[in-house]
Amino acid sequence: MLRAGLLWLSEQPRVFTFVQGNGLARRFAARFVAGETVDDAVAALKQLNAAGISASLDLLGEAVSGAAEARAARDVYLQTLDRIHGARADGHVSVKLTQMGLDSDESLCVDNVRAIVARARQYDSFVRIDMEGSAYTETTLRFFTERFHPSSATRSAWCCSPICGALSATWRT
Repeated sequence: MLRAGLLWLSEQPRVFTFVQGNGLARRFAARFVAGETVDDAVAALKQLNAAGISASLDLLGEAVSGAAEARAARDVYLQTLDRIHGARADGHVSVKLTQMGLDSDESLCVDNVRAIVARARQYDSFVRIDMEGSAYTETTLRFFTERFHPSSATRSAWCCSPICGALSATWRT
């Protein structure tokens, strides 16, 4: 519930403007958001790496409204993988299938995810599917098993905390 609330708040233009202009709100958000740009996020990742921590980076937002938005999100993930690799950082990306276009065009979603997986493979990294909510559990598992691993069992990591969500399906590229 906390995650859903924070995501909803992150997508509200007035809240975003308030957080950007309010020092206290900005410090609170910084605990959950690595930065406003890919470079900010990779810098935060490098700080975590210095403390011996690897991390997953993702782009805020879900349920894009069309193909152009889905492709733009894909391109940010590709850029993020490039920057992680260029910085020699220990991290990977976590994608939301609805942000890749799942709700509007499953074929587009597959193409976008495959492009991200190919780039991750190039850098000997991996991609995590971010479970967005219970309404997408079956769809996400079907997407993963049918489109990417039809001959193998789904490898999944369960997150028992209600803050984390139910499931994160992960695959090595």
